[in-house]
Parts: sequence; structure tokens; C-alpha cells
Amino acid sequence: MSDNNIEIKVFGSRKEYASLDSQDEPRVAEVIRTRVLPQSEAEYFRVNVKVKRRRDRTPAYLVAYLLRKDIYLAEVVKVDVDSDFQVSDITYNYEDSDEDEDEEGEDYTEEENYLKEEWDEYAFDFVAATPVPEISTAKAAVEYLHDLATKAGLKSRMLLGAEATVANYKLYLTSGLKGFVNVGHGNPNGIALADGSLNADWFQKLSGNPLKPGVIYFNSCQVHNEPLKSAVMQAGARTFIGGIVNLLIGPSEEVCKCFWNKILTSTIQMGDALHQCEKDKYPNEGAHGISGDTGPFSIVNLKLARAMWVHGHSMQIEYPDRLDLEKRMGFYIQVRGKPFTSNWFHFAIPTPVIVDGTRLLVGSVMIRFRTGPGASVYAVHVYDGETKIAAHDGLNLSPQSGFSWPRFDVPTHPPIRWGLGISIGVRFGDGANLPANKLLVEISSVGCDFAVKV
Repeated sequence: MSDNNIEIKVFGSRKEYASLDSQDEPRVAEVIRTRVLPQSEAEYFRVNVKVKRRRDRTPAYLVAYLLRKDIYLAEVVKVDVDSDFQVSDITYNYEDSDEDEDEEGEDYTEEENYLKEEWDEYAFDFVAATPVPEISTAKAAVEYLHDLATKAGLKSRMLLGAEATVANYKLYLTSGLKGFVNVGHGNPNGIALADGSLNADWFQKLSGNPLKPGVIYFNSCQVHNEPLKSAVMQAGARTFIGGIVNLLIGPSEEVCKCFWNKILTSTIQMGDALHQCEKDKYPNEGAHGISGDTGPFSIVNLKLARAMWVHGHSMQIEYPDRLDLEKRMGFYIQVRGKPFTSNWFHFAIPTPVIVDGTRLLVGSVMIRFRTGPGASVYAVHVYDGETKIAAHDGLNLSPQSGFSWPRFDVPTHPPIRWGLGISIGVRFGDGANLPANKLLVEISSVGCDFAVKV
């Protein structure tokens, strides 16, 4: 394939640079076509390029993700340029670990509009995604897995193309999913997505095992190696599956589909399922690796019976004297903690204990909230009457660019007997060098999904 026929997709490191990136796109593409692509004999499906800029908005360097046409490998190249896009140096096999550090969201403002566009539903069990639906086998695999999970009784969502963003992956991976699949390009350090890369560094910084109880499958080259393999497992994944070596486009999707079909429709061990599928569907064995729990997937099929929520302004505060501000408004409760304090916020959820003669089970709980950078949720506890039935400790949740709604699974899904309570532990940090709104917490609602077995 001629280098002139390869798509060059340019995106910036910050939203405010979008017009500059659009203006500079022809020169960026010329750099990639004339200085980077000719150095390789491989064929590429697309090149994603991130423009990194100086404070004066002039270009500093480019990070190019070369997505192979035959395998799911993302080759990363750094190109140092001057303000006129003249190349001064090229670094191949570049480790882009810190490339997303300055893109973690916009500054928090108290006046930010609380009405945001959101999905009709946000509590899912399974996500199948690909940033490259133009590759027919990738899109077909995601559609197949979505249908398979739905038939198995899981609430599933697809993310295709522009929906397969870094922000969406971060949201869903930490939302208590049972399964997550990405079909796309990667390398030992991370995976290439529609608007950037999701790297090992992000997983390493997570606390409180937020990937639990997910079985994470990255259908990408070399991802089941260091540093990504350990980073995913340390973040709480139940199981991690991915390519040890380069994975072929086409045959690797067949292995992925076969694996999920076996574990969702039988009690086969996940390790045995991967081995059998690789033996039957792939040219050679040993291309895929599996870490963590290799036993049966063993999902408990639950059917949603009731979803019960309370508004945030019903919140009870355990230590009111530790707050500088308590304000109840129509759209949320807003509190500001005193520096270097912690507090507990409690919610009583309306509890339908028995419905149509059947005692309901506690499926999961959710909170919808946002914080300033000086505050974070460190614990979510769930009670049935006086009995604690779930404890999610060691968290460090501080969503600042908008309302987040993480889901917290209640292990074993016990029957509810006395009444459900949700307690949220919040920690407030140093406010000396921060504006007052940096220690804010705003909670708009808290809820629980009650279920029955099917």
C-alpha cells in the first residue's frame, strides 16, 4: 500500500488546541508520510497522531501510533519538531506512559452546568468495544460478543469507533463490570483508542481494586507482558487475557469469540477454554496469555426487580462540625470539608424487602457525585439493618470534570431483610493552597438495584 493512501488521524492533547490541530493537520500528515512511514516496510491500517504543544501553543513534538494492517500492534514513534514542523529527531519504540497525564479533564468550577448529556442507562455487566470498527472482523466480533452476553443474561453495551475513548474506557473499567473486551491495537505498555492511549501508568495509579470483579480481555498484541499485565491485575481484575506475542487480525477475533462463548454457556474453566479455542481457531498455540482466576466464569444470572434511589439532599452527615459548608439545593447537596478531616455521609434507601412473594436480593449500589481535587471518596459501605453486607475500602475516587456514577457490587447478592443503608467515606485534604471550592463534594443521588434470580 502506498503511504499516501494510509489515513493520518490527528488529535490534540487539549480541547482548546482543536482549531490549531485542524489547521496544522496537512503539515503533520506530511511529516508522517515523508519521515516516519518510509522507514518501515510494514503495512499500516492507520496512523493516529497526537500533537504535543508548548505553552505558547507552538508544536513541541508528535506522538504517532502506527496501527498495523495485519496484526493488532500499535507501534509508537516520537517525532521532535520545531515551530514550523521541521523534524529534529525521531524516537522509535517510544514509551508513551505519561502522554495522557495532562488530559485528565477540565478544571473543576462550582458553576459548572450540572445537566450533562448522558446515557439512558449506565449500570452494565459487560462491555465489548473496538476503536477500529472499520476493520470488519473487529466490528463483527464486538457485535457477536454483545449479543452473546445479552443472551447470557448480562446487561451489555457496545462501544464502537468514536465511542471507544479513553474517558469511556476508564469509566466502564472501574464500574464493577463482570466482563470487558477490547478489540484493537496495543503493545506491552497499553492499548490505542479512538482519542489516545490507555497505558499501564493509569492502571498502576488506581487504588481499591476498582477493576474487581472484571474479567478483562484485550484482543491486542503483546499486552499480556510487563508492564501492562501486572498493572491490570494489581488494579483488581479477576482475570486478564491478552496477546503474549503479535495477534493476527481475523484469527485472533475467532479465539476471542470462542472463549467467551464457552465460558458464558458452560461451566468450563477459563484457562481450559482459552487453550481449546486457541488450539481450534489460531495458527499456533501459546500466543495468548491468561492471568488471575482461571476457573469457571460462573455468573449468577439476576433479573432486575426494583431500582430504588434517593436524592442527594436527603443525606445525613455523621460529623457536621467537620464541615465549612452544608448547602441543600434542588439538584444536589453540596458540602465543603475542613482541611485534613474525614467524614461519613449516610443514605437510607427505600427498601422493597418482598415483592410478589419473593424476597429480593441486593445486586449493587451506585452513587452519583463529583468532587473538587482536594476531596475524595475513600470507602463505600452497604448495610442491611445493622449488618454490613459490603465494604469497598481503599478507594480514591475524585471525579472533577463532571458527575460520575460508579457501581459497587454487593458480593454473593444476599437477600435483603431489614432495610438498606449506604455509607460513603470522604476524605478532605490540604486546603491551604487551594481555592475554597477545591474541597467540595456534591452528591445528586444514591441508589440500589434489587434483583431476583432467573
